[in-house]
Amino acid sequence: MNDKLKILVIEDDEYFRKHIAKLLEVYGRITEADNVIMATELIQNRHFDVVLIDITLHGVEAGFSILEQARAKGLFSIMLTDNEKEEYIERAYKIGVNHYLTKDQCEYVIEWIIKDRLNTLKGELASDFFETEYITSNQSLISEIKSIKHRMIGDKSILILGETGVGKTKIAEYFHRMGGGSEHNFVSLNVSSIPETLLESELFGHIKGSFTGADKNKRGLLQIADSGTLFLDEITSIPLSIQKKLLKCLEEKFFYPVGGIQPVKTNFRLISSTCENIYKLIQENQFRVDLFYRINGIILTIPSLRSRKEDIPLLITHFLRKCSRRVFIDKGAMAKLVDYTWPGNIRELKSVVEEMSAKEDGLISEQHLPKEITNKKEEPRVIGKKKFITEEQLNFALKFGIKDLLEKIQLDLVRETLNTFNQNHRKSREILGLSKSGFYHINVRAKAEEQEQKGLLQ
Repeated sequence: MNDKLKILVIEDDEYFRKHIAKLLEVYGRITEADNVIMATELIQNRHFDVVLIDITLHGVEAGFSILEQARAKGLFSIMLTDNEKEEYIERAYKIGVNHYLTKDQCEYVIEWIIKDRLNTLKGELASDFFETEYITSNQSLISEIKSIKHRMIGDKSILILGETGVGKTKIAEYFHRMGGGSEHNFVSLNVSSIPETLLESELFGHIKGSFTGADKNKRGLLQIADSGTLFLDEITSIPLSIQKKLLKCLEEKFFYPVGGIQPVKTNFRLISSTCENIYKLIQENQFRVDLFYRINGIILTIPSLRSRKEDIPLLITHFLRKCSRRVFIDKGAMAKLVDYTWPGNIRELKSVVEEMSAKEDGLISEQHLPKEITNKKEEPRVIGKKKFITEEQLNFALKFGIKDLLEKIQLDLVRETLNTFNQNHRKSREILGLSKSGFYHINVRAKAEEQEQKGLLQ
């Protein structure tokens, strides 16, 4: 089909008809009718992708007969009226109307409905998404993701929960497209990758001279995302002080840049995600409960790769096809790959497949797999009366307390894991099962401790 819809607006109020036509002209070619005769003639003789119908035309409730004609031709129909009587709503849906909207509320949802209709007809949201972009055969997950499309009316927020590497960004982009967005108005930020001191400016922008180094005005992502989608990955990494400011923006649809006194209006759909236990963070007062209620309009939980092992061979095949060099994985190696727990989920699997593709030997067997996959770790056990802690650890705890002991263990674990994996932060974080923000904060403290010890030795 063409990139424009053919839209018929049937409305006797000229001001409102022109207003709706102006609102929707970016999505299609608008035809207007203000009476029954004109509307009937247009419906019978021309094709329309969408028909908007007012119930009352020049004092006569003719909208239902027009709706019957439109539905008889299979036209996508929307009732747009001031009448909220339940019997009218019931009658319209029995005839087969697709949406029943009141005029005072229609502007909040009409554009979303038209965008969705345009996407459906254009076939932008390909049915093979789960075979070519987000690879899964898990029917429960597929059904849940598809069902969200029908709950996305307006700018309802979406919260995606799941471990690191499960593909939350890919799903966020899919939801953006389902909401009628284009690639140009999807604004994404991994919050945990931005230092706290720069995060406020990144989100809200700043005015020249508002702080040292602010040598020019900067637009924040909240402004850039206007009329589109803002995706905040790892939203739980936002400090409480900035959480409050973000909440105010979401509620009032405007904000003040850092150092600014003029409000900036913005309106976007917020999609956020986290790999952390957001409910626990709320209980610990690390995440605002009022912000949680604002961002959880729709919640999707993506299961880990180890809980849907049937997807592992599909993903391996998918990633191998994308590699410039093809290799063959024998049954023994494939069994090991399927049996592995994949703490880094899809991201880790992709990395391993790319590593195998680069090996000199084109026939991949168990001996070619990374050690962490072939050496299945046994769960730590305490046999008999054997102590899990060392004497040194016990003495440290008795002298400084358990809190300091646990802090030291955290710092040492991060340091040693980084050394084991040649300072590969992603690999170390995945092995330890830490979020990006959690790993970052522990590593910062570990480096600070090292610097302090160096200072004492000098």
